Order: sequence, then C-alpha cells, then structure tokens
Amino acid sequence: MKIGILIPSIYMRDSLASLRVSSTVKLSLAVALSNQLTDLGHEVYVFGPKDIRTKATVVSSDEALLFENFTIDEQQDISPEAFEKVSLYERKKLYEIGLTSFAYDFAEKNNIDIMHHFHSLGYLSHYFTRAYSIPTVFTIHNPPPSAKTLTHYEYEKFCDHRFITISQSHKSEYLSKYPQMNIADVIYHGVDLSNIPFSESSDNYLAFIGRATEDKGLDIAIELSIYMKKELQVASWMSDIVLHSDYYVSKIKPHLHSKYITLKGLIPPDEKDNFYKNAKGFIFPLRWSEPFGMVLLESMSTGTPVIAYANGSIPEIVKDGETGFLVNMDETHTTGDWIVKKKGHEGLMEAISLLYSLSPEKYAQMRQNSRKHVENNFTEEIMVQNHLKLYQRIIKKS
Repeated sequence: MKIGILIPSIYMRDSLASLRVSSTVKLSLAVALSNQLTDLGHEVYVFGPKDIRTKATVVSSDEALLFENFTIDEQQDISPEAFEKVSLYERKKLYEIGLTSFAYDFAEKNNIDIMHHFHSLGYLSHYFTRAYSIPTVFTIHNPPPSAKTLTHYEYEKFCDHRFITISQSHKSEYLSKYPQMNIADVIYHGVDLSNIPFSESSDNYLAFIGRATEDKGLDIAIELSIYMKKELQVASWMSDIVLHSDYYVSKIKPHLHSKYITLKGLIPPDEKDNFYKNAKGFIFPLRWSEPFGMVLLESMSTGTPVIAYANGSIPEIVKDGETGFLVNMDETHTTGDWIVKKKGHEGLMEAISLLYSLSPEKYAQMRQNSRKHVENNFTEEIMVQNHLKLYQRIIKKS
C-alpha cells in the first residue's frame, strides 16, 4: 500500500516545537505510525519539515520558509510586540499552502492509495480533498471548537469528510455538536513499550506531568499534596507566558515554598520514564474533558497507577481499582459508580489514601495490572493495525 502522511504544521520542525508543546506529541505519534507502516513493507511518504526523523520517505517543500526568518512588510496597524508573531504566522501559512499543494500533486503523480492528514485543523487539505480523487482521512486531536471560531466554521463546512477521533468520548462530543459528521473510526494512541522500564515497587512521591493551566488541575494536585503531607513532584514547562499568568501567580507560585512540592520544570525525554516509574502514583485532577490522556499511558506503562477525575476519555484508559482510582469531579460530572464514592477534592483524597494503604503485594499487583493493561490495549502495534484496517476499508469503498 502507498500511504501519504501529511503533517504540514511549521511547528513540527524541531527548533520551533517548543512554541507548541502539543505539536511534539502529534509529531511523535505520526513518526511512530510511519515507522511501523514502513517496517510492515508499505511505501510511506511523510509530508512535512525535512528534519523529521522517520524510516519513511520525507517529502518537503518551501524549506526557506522553515529556516529563514522572513518577516512581513512593516505595517502601521501592527504593534512592534505583535510583529514577530504575525510574521511567523504568515510564514506558517505560506509554508502549509506550498506543502499541501505539493503533497497532493505528488500523491496523484505517484499513485498514492490514501492520504492521512494527521491534524484535522489543516483546512487546506479539506479543499484539496475535494479537488483530487485521492481518499483522505483526518485525525482530530483537539476538543470541539467554540462557536463563531474559524475551526467551527471548518468542521461545519467539511463534516462529510472522513475523520478519526481518539476516544469514544471524543467522538460523542463531536457528534453532539456536528450530528452529520463522518467519524470513520475511533483509534486510540499507542506507546512503544520496548524501551519503557517497569517496576513492581516505587518511591513514595506523587507525580504530575502536564501544562500548568487550570484545566489540567495542577493547583488541585498541589493543594491536596500539602494538605495530606504527601510529596508531589511536578514536571511542567514553565514558559514566560505561564509564569506571568494569573493562574500561576495566584494558585501555583504561593505554594512552591512548601517542602512537599518539587517543581522540576520540563524533564528531558531520557529522564521521563524513570520519573514515572519511581512515583507511587500519578495524579491527574483535570477539570476538562480530555480527548485522550497520553500521560496516563506513559505512567501505566512503567507500572505507576493513576488517580484522576473521570472526565472525558479517562474512564476508557484507566481501569478503576485495577490500574488506579477514578473519582467523579462533582454532581454535574458523574460518569460512573467508582470504588471511591466521594466526589471532588474529598474523593481524590480518599483515592490517595487508598493507594498509600495498599499492602506491598496488592500495590505490586496494581502495578502489574497497569503495565498489562497497556500491553493489551494501547501499544503502537495495536494503533498501527487499527489504522491499517481503516485505510483498507476506505480504499475498498473509494
């Protein structure tokens, strides 16, 4: 099979990835997919920045827009502070126009069987899908957009195109907003377990990895850790925007002096697995409907169980009482009859107490369960096979 994977965002380039941390997750998943498809003998082309490291053939264009700091012409209606950002946006737009048009021309000339756009927000591909006969599918990574946004307009306009959502709850949210949307499949993310260490034992700290934003609930994790006198180690990228945000200044910074809180910043990839593995538990008190919690897979892969609010996709990933504990956030966010009956902060505290009160044997079993759960449901191999099955169905119908 000839497969084209399109990841045209300029933020996929290594030197710009830090500007959009979430881009690195999408890039790593796209690379994993392209590598395994190539290993299976398929002819795979990745359309994106040329510094992407993959076993597939990388096809790029307009490289000057990636590596030269072109700016827009000076304009009176743009402030000096916004000038650089607007210039980057214009470079990004021109780059994506060039790459997307080149990708579809290339695909047609080389008889590519299917194009997979790895981010549905690349609206240009939707127009090219209508102009070319090449079957195309789009993966959605983000939650449904707000009304009156350009993204909302895009989904209304192109809801007949084929989409992949990344969890059942993610699918339900989109269909509730766009009932006519063509959801071709739900495909969970996967992890490569071959290099992830596992341990039946741990140190005694709780771990948190994620953005320092209100929706991720870092303030809740900090508050409960201090109240319960449990060590919390936080791995989070503290950009200038975060450090000057009202949320950080009012809800995070005042508590960082506590002896129970350790702020580690953004930890390097080669240290992340041990950070997970050595934790007693991973706490994830998110306030929003998470489309898919990749950090949960990473934690459970090392054996570390999860304590989380049961919002969004979380109940699809964490098995209550087996790989951690789920908690209903409040009366209006009751998603199941979990082992912990209390809700909100009290429920999280009960879950933490349950975790720390497990006997060594039962705790070791929970860690074994966590690893096995990922092995059975969330590996890269499973993710790739699910994509292949979908590609074959789409091609057969086209």
